[in-house]
Amino acid sequence: MLCWNRFKSLLSTIRSSLLSWRGFIYWWDTFALVIRYSCRFGSNNDFILRIAPLRDKTGDDYRNYFPPPLYGIPPHKRVGIEEKGGKYAKYGLFLWPDYLYKYVRYYFLLLLATLLPFYFLYVNYHEMIIYAFGILIFFSLLLRFLFILFALFSPPVLSKVWELWPESQYHRFLTVPHFSDIARGDKGHDPNPYWKPDKSGSLSHQPMYYRKGKNTLQEVILHLAIFDFLFHPKGKIGEDEKASKSLKMRGWFYLLSPAVISYFLLLICFFVSAYFYPNNLSDLCNYKMKQIPALLRMPYFYTFLVVIWSAITFRLIMRQMRFLEKLQREVREGYY
Repeated sequence: MLCWNRFKSLLSTIRSSLLSWRGFIYWWDTFALVIRYSCRFGSNNDFILRIAPLRDKTGDDYRNYFPPPLYGIPPHKRVGIEEKGGKYAKYGLFLWPDYLYKYVRYYFLLLLATLLPFYFLYVNYHEMIIYAFGILIFFSLLLRFLFILFALFSPPVLSKVWELWPESQYHRFLTVPHFSDIARGDKGHDPNPYWKPDKSGSLSHQPMYYRKGKNTLQEVILHLAIFDFLFHPKGKIGEDEKASKSLKMRGWFYLLSPAVISYFLLLICFFVSAYFYPNNLSDLCNYKMKQIPALLRMPYFYTFLVVIWSAITFRLIMRQMRFLEKLQREVREGYY
């Protein structure tokens, strides 16, 4: 009952937000971002860096704000800027999925495969079969929308790092590949020494300033951001506490979100298929009954799909483990 009341409260909040003018603009901007960034950027990293306004105004990142270089005004400089009438949104650095989109595509094809049992029944036309097609396609398309929506509401990373960044090296951050979402009210601002967002394109690449065998600046920042997103700092974990407490569970859920979201949708698709699938195939198919392979009948077909889902997920997890092992080795060798 408590969960149901919370769910109704959430729906009520979303409804009131949509009906208000500001809420409409907020959700419209969110939908526009989903459409805008629904494709890959072409890197081999699971994530790339994204600069965007901080959404959660109650969080520590907003209250103890220190901006990424050239995407905001430092706290000790803010007063002088605001006296001149300059008010800017607060921006943070986020991890945005890139190579993870490939796995989203694999899971999308897996969800589309839930249509196959009904494909063999379609030749005998049944109105319920048409409904099943529509609902299953809807849940297949919902995968990417939920994945991007979860990415949009992920927390920022490296919020405490920028206090240590030398002001003389602010320009260096613009050479790190990233893309930015500038707030609507900031697009017409005149530049000042602390506000020079890179508007040249979605990604800008830095030359190899470092000697062979050393990581480039963008790799270092990206890897630091991933560390910050997946693990609590050493100072927050007691010596006697379990190693599992060092993990930031929300970050790990983000990393494995293609598998988690797709499995949740696959479970829904199973119940949808079970509801629309005819109880007695002989009445519906008549002599064509033998043309439907046993593997493509309910519920056997979903056993096959779960096996495929397990294989894709195993490949995803092994990729993450190889990446973390590589980072561990590079840390020990002094790359950072």
